[in-house]
This record gives sequence, C-alpha cells and structure tokens, in this order.
Amino acid sequence: SIGDDVTGGSVFHCGLCQACDEERYAACENRSELGTGTEPGSFSKFLTVPSTHVYKLPSDLSLECATLAGPLALIVDGIARVESLFETSNVGVCIVGDGFLGELAHAYLNQRGYTPSTINDVASETQLESCQLVIVATASERQVQETLRRTSPGTTIVLLKTELNGTKIHPDDIAEKVLITAQREGEEHFNDALQSLTDGNYEQILDGKYSIDQFIADPL
Repeated sequence: SIGDDVTGGSVFHCGLCQACDEERYAACENRSELGTGTEPGSFSKFLTVPSTHVYKLPSDLSLECATLAGPLALIVDGIARVESLFETSNVGVCIVGDGFLGELAHAYLNQRGYTPSTINDVASETQLESCQLVIVATASERQVQETLRRTSPGTTIVLLKTELNGTKIHPDDIAEKVLITAQREGEEHFNDALQSLTDGNYEQILDGKYSIDQFIADPL
C-alpha cells in the first residue's frame, strides 16, 4: 500500500521468455539490473521497480537494517541449496573472506546453529582441509583458486560473490567436490532474509549511515 516501508531486488527477470516460464530466472534472456539496465539507479531519491520484486518490511525492522536484505537473500539462497546435503548443522564450516559479505554470512550461519570460522588468507591456512562446507565470500580469483586447491574431496563449496567464468581451474582441484553458485536473483528468499533480520542481531554489521546528499558530495 502507499506509504509502506519496502525493500526490493536489484535484478529483474522478464517473466516472458522460456527460461522464466521454466522458473530458471538466472537464465532469463531479457533480464535487467537496477542502475545498469534501468534509469535511474538505486541511489536516486525516487525510482520504480517491478511490483513482483518489492517486499514489505516487518513493522519491527528498521530501514537501516533492511538495507542488508538484498545481500542476505543471496546468502539464504546459497545455504538453502546445500542444507539438504547435511542432516544437522554439526558440520565443519569455513567462510573465506572477512569483509561485509563474510560478516553477514557468519551472522546468518550462527543464527541457523552453525559454528563457522572465518579465513582471510587461504594460502596461509590448513583449516580448509577439515571443513565439509566452505562459503566463499570474496571475489578474489586467487582466493577462489586456493580454496578449490586446498579443500578435500567431498567438500561442498558455495560461491557467493563470484562465478567461475574466466577463472583458471585445474580439473584435479574440483574432482569429487560440489560447487554451488548462489543466485543473485534470489528474490524468492527475500522474505526469509527479512525474517532473519527481524529475529537476528545484525546491527553491528552496519558501520555507517550516509544520506544520498552526503554520498553525492563525498562518494565512498
């Protein structure tokens, strides 16, 4: 309704092509991205997005915390794809990357009962060899390559920020491993992300607040 606080996705599928008809939205032939295939972008004071990609915020969720819904929906998508592989949360979990997305993944996994450890530099770690589930929350090609090389057969690896296109990979490094790329079009998980933000403690991840005018005057 008019006046509701909302959030929304940033990648839009057309809903008309064969891929969309088969609910393979990541393969949409005519998808667009907010600020790339649309005008204006997300830092505009006013913008329009398809109603199918808009989600009403819970009444007890702040607008500031709701800004995490998009990236958290990506994490929810990645974890949902692998949780059916594990009967319990009592598995060794490592997160590669200690930046914003890594922090967000750590908070979400904690909320779901996992006890993840975070690795900043894969090259100096041996811990990966004992992890059954590895969440890659960095776009560094070197870190991705090292992760694939150092993990053991049987490991499930979730890529949050990168796709393998263009990354040089030796076949031996992925033998007997499960690789999953979380989908940016994870809008079906937005409501789950909003509920997680409402129930969890994510405020510590937010380290600053900027108005649009401040951003324009002093870009980050």
